[in-house]
Amino acid sequence: MIDYIQLKICPVQINEDEYLTDVFKREKYELNAIPSNSILDKTLPGLGATYSEIEAKRNSIIIEPNVPVIKGKTERNNKLLAVYEGVADNKIKNYLLNKDVEYKKVLCTPESYLKICKIANKNNVNYISPQINRAVKNKSYFYNCYGKEEKFYIENQG
Repeated sequence: MIDYIQLKICPVQINEDEYLTDVFKREKYELNAIPSNSILDKTLPGLGATYSEIEAKRNSIIIEPNVPVIKGKTERNNKLLAVYEGVADNKIKNYLLNKDVEYKKVLCTPESYLKICKIANKNNVNYISPQINRAVKNKSYFYNCYGKEEKFYIENQG
């Protein structure tokens, strides 16, 4: 059985030359980031949604629709882990258990999400919840790993 969370609609104005991180600061959102248990419906790409989650001081799994996007965001940042077809289980395990990375940020394809969850569970990494096991084409899902019930996504319409 799936438990559904009732969400409140909170429209927010994004001004010209503003990024989502600016909006989150202006509106005093916790962590200056995408709120937990929320759906961010945006129509324009490039507003910094992924950047916001990468910068948030919490563990996250960020599911992107394709490998080039993942590689582009992780190539120059050794604190992020890119997971897609062909990435070894040991690489994922070592990253999840790495004490030098305070906030784990895993960027993966929809197909790789369950692989990450299985490795996390096998190694007693508690902050990753495998409750969502389906991917929707052309959507990027962001999973807040604070708690098992917290999850949200950003729909790419642009």
